[in-house]
Amino acid sequence: MSLNLINSKIILKNRPDPSVTEDLFDLKTEELKELKDDELLVDVKYVSIDPAMRGWISDVGNYSKPVAIDETMRSLGVGKIISSKDRGFKEDEYVVGWLGWQKYAVVNKSAIQIKVNPNEVPLSANLGVLGLNGITAFAGLVDICKPKKKETIVVTTAAGSVGSAVGQIAKIYGCNTIGFTSSDEKAEICKTEFGYDEVINYKKTDNLSSCLKQIAPNGIDCFFDNVGGDQFDAVMENVNINARVVSLLSWELFSEQDSQYQKDVLGSCKLNVSIEAQSSFGWERFTGIDGLNISVNSFGKSGKYSDIQEHFGFTVDQVVKKIVAKMSLVETSK
Repeated sequence: MSLNLINSKIILKNRPDPSVTEDLFDLKTEELKELKDDELLVDVKYVSIDPAMRGWISDVGNYSKPVAIDETMRSLGVGKIISSKDRGFKEDEYVVGWLGWQKYAVVNKSAIQIKVNPNEVPLSANLGVLGLNGITAFAGLVDICKPKKKETIVVTTAAGSVGSAVGQIAKIYGCNTIGFTSSDEKAEICKTEFGYDEVINYKKTDNLSSCLKQIAPNGIDCFFDNVGGDQFDAVMENVNINARVVSLLSWELFSEQDSQYQKDVLGSCKLNVSIEAQSSFGWERFTGIDGLNISVNSFGKSGKYSDIQEHFGFTVDQVVKKIVAKMSLVETSK
């Protein structure tokens, strides 16, 4: 039997070769079938678009298996349950989970992360500061960097979903914050919306290391890295003794035998710098997921934050353009 609903979804049609282009994706429509036992139907309101997806669409995944060809593009989403055959979920409840880039998602409870109240915060915040990005920011900064008042913290991709949260949490801890970003427009947002004290547009700076030394003459105490490459090198030249570094999504750079990145890592041992590589899905081991969710939710629901919002209501062409732009940042920023 049919639910009398037509689903629209974006599938992965091809692998990058090597760049991410719009023709890698395609729009498909299908009629939804009757739910089976233990399944639920979610009307998807918001979906995430994350740089980590660049790895998911490759032949070899990063910390998650690759998305299969002709499969709905994997992503977190938040939506409203409109039909359920699972006693643990009721119609009109809102959930966050692995819903994918589609209008309607038929899933079971294994795909659902949490139930959310749509009246507490903007619904999209559950994919940002209250979602995976916020938890990644909180776990990396608080549990690894352990920031102290008046310390100086540098964050790459400061205008991104993780970096924007890191900067705001660091200010709550009383730190001096410096962000790296790719345009003057983003730099202004980092200052006015996310509270960064200083922001460097790395595309307009000839010598990042010297620029950073001028801004932070007393050195860097904590470094939250989202990109690796030249930006990582520049910051590592300015870290203090006993500095703490979180490196997110930079695993492949360790395999480049002659890279400056590897030399910086080895050199940091002389300064007793603590470096830890963190996966966006690796935060469970830090404080326990229940306690971490409570901490992040307390921050997010306090209203003392700005969030990046993306709505599913874009046309498919607009969504794909945003996807390509965001994934391409991963290639060009290293």
